[in-house]
Parts: sequence; structure tokens; C-alpha cells
Amino acid sequence: MNKLISIVYSFRNEESLLGELIERTVKAMDDYEFEIIFVNDDSTDKSLEVIQSFSKKDSRIKILNMSGRFGQIPCLIAGLRSASGEAVLYCDSDLQDPPELFPKMIKEWEEGAFVVNMMRSKRNGENPIKMLLTKLAYKAWNKCSKIKIQVEVGDFKLVDKKVLTELCKIKEEDPFLRGYVQWLGYKQVNLAYDREARHSGETHFPFWGGDPIETFFIGLTSFSITPLYLPLIFMLIPLIALVIYLFSVSSISPWVVGIFIMFFLNFLSLLIIGVYVGRIHLQSRKRPLYNIESTENL
Repeated sequence: MNKLISIVYSFRNEESLLGELIERTVKAMDDYEFEIIFVNDDSTDKSLEVIQSFSKKDSRIKILNMSGRFGQIPCLIAGLRSASGEAVLYCDSDLQDPPELFPKMIKEWEEGAFVVNMMRSKRNGENPIKMLLTKLAYKAWNKCSKIKIQVEVGDFKLVDKKVLTELCKIKEEDPFLRGYVQWLGYKQVNLAYDREARHSGETHFPFWGGDPIETFFIGLTSFSITPLYLPLIFMLIPLIALVIYLFSVSSISPWVVGIFIMFFLNFLSLLIIGVYVGRIHLQSRKRPLYNIESTENL
């Protein structure tokens, strides 16, 4: 008997492609027992009507309608918490992530992987400047954070029910989901694929929109408090400048020395405050201290 596989799509105003998305997903999952959970992020077009026309004929297609617009990740988490499968597949609903890859991901899970990450080897139709900035953002995350996120691994994944249980415990506002999956650990495998250009309609993540910038800072602050230690670097500047001044003049002005010392103490105070803010930030996230994968004879 096949184990139930859940597929979660979060969407907003995607009426032009939802029909094809459903047809391709159902065809790709023909050999499996599955459910498809669509999370409607307060669409204002006919997206809901399109899905309802399919769900009336197929009970495996389920719908969650949000009461307002909450954004992709909160909607995705709502879908994950509603999933009943032994494994859950989730990705964008714009057909850039082909459903035809689902069987390949399921095979890796059946062979023992707890998380299957889809790694983009090629990204068709993407702005090259955006791709450059994305790579720089990932490098910044990885330099500052204790966890390492691969540049081309996004939110196209399969997770085992055990991992799903931990994801459903997230209580953070604006969680950095891909980082959280990496932080959880477990056996993870990466599969390379070519990401397609957007099928139709307009992207909901424009290059100059607020989402990419906001995502960068959410990712940076979710797993690192390193930026709070920047006053340590700034603190050294007046100290070095003071030393240079003392060795370069014959007569020392107490006012100048006082100004340098005042700048030094100012950044020192910011550093101390930053350390305490960092501890408050870490405590407020209320993450579990650890996560146990398995036990024996316990």
C-alpha cells in the first residue's frame, strides 16, 4: 500500500496557470496516493473558482482560504500544518518548479532521505542582476550564520513527516523556512534541476519589490546576531585615529583626545547593548535547544 504524499501550494492571483498546474501534478503523481493542498492567499482574481472546479470532481484537491493577505511563507506553513501525508512536497505554484520531478524526489525519500532539496543548476528567465545579488545575499548569510545554506537551494523540497512535525512547531514571526529546514539537520540530499521561466502572468516577487530585501534581512537575523557586533569594528576606528594623532603632533589638545575617547565609549556602549539585545533576540525565538532524530532501546 502506497504511503500518502501531501503536496502544498501557496498561491495568490494565479488563475492563468492553476489549471495546468493541477493537471501536471495529478499526472506526475499517478502512481502514488496523494493529496494537494492549495492555500489561497486572499486572491482577488478567479483563482479560487478555477481550483473549486477541480476540487468538486476530485476530493484529493483541498483548499485553505486565508482570511486576508498574509504572504507566501505563513500560507505555506498553514498548508504544512494541514498536511496528512507521510511526506510533504512543497514549491512555488508558478510552474517554475516542474511537478514532473516529484517522483524522483519521492524515490530519494523512499531510499532513506528525510529532506530532498532541489538545487537549481539553471534559472531560465531570471534577471542576471537579481541572480548576482541573490548569490551575494547567500554569501552574507553563510558568513554570518552558523548554518550554511547552498546558494541555489530554495523552497522546493520534500520533507519527511518527522521533519514536518518539527516545522509545524515554528512560532516565529516571519520565519526563514529554508534556513530552519537546514538547521533541523537529518539526512538531506540535493537533486539538481533546471528551473523553468515563469509559465504565465506576472511574478509576485518583483526585482525592485520589498520582498527580496525583506527576505535577506529575515534570513540574516534569523540565524545570526553577528551584525550586532559591528560596533566592535567601529569602536577601533577612533582608537586607531587617537593613536595616530598622539604620534603625529607635538602638542596634544585635551579637547581632541576627549572627542576621540567619547566616540570610543559611544561605540563600546552600543556593543554592550548589542550583546544584550542579541541574547534577548535568541531567547524570544523560543526554538528547541536540540532535536533528536532517533533512539535505540530507550
